[in-house]
Amino acid sequence: MAGDALHLPKGLGTFDLLLAANLIDRLPHPNRFLSQILPSLVNSGGMVLLTSPYTWTTEYTPASRWLGGPSTDSFSALQKILRPSFRLIDRTNLPFLLRETRRKFQYTFADATIWQKL
Repeated sequence: MAGDALHLPKGLGTFDLLLAANLIDRLPHPNRFLSQILPSLVNSGGMVLLTSPYTWTTEYTPASRWLGGPSTDSFSALQKILRPSFRLIDRTNLPFLLRETRRKFQYTFADATIWQKL
């Protein structure tokens, strides 16, 4: 199923594991997804794996909605948003490679975090 993370179908259900890979910095309202939608999708005791390089761009997200704002730490803002419903289990850098053109690649790291629903 393909869809819009901010407009999921009603009755989708709840899950024991949810993966949101390179998603939050491509949403027009990342805070709404993290504070309202995400908690409603995860069972109590369930896990969430979030990965994001925090490569914010106004093409996807207005600068006023970037986690922590344009000049602050996105991870700190992420923690504040998730802390009421989740506890952080682990955090690591996750390397990945993007092919931009036939001869140009971008090697970068996503901030990978694992959270457990309270």
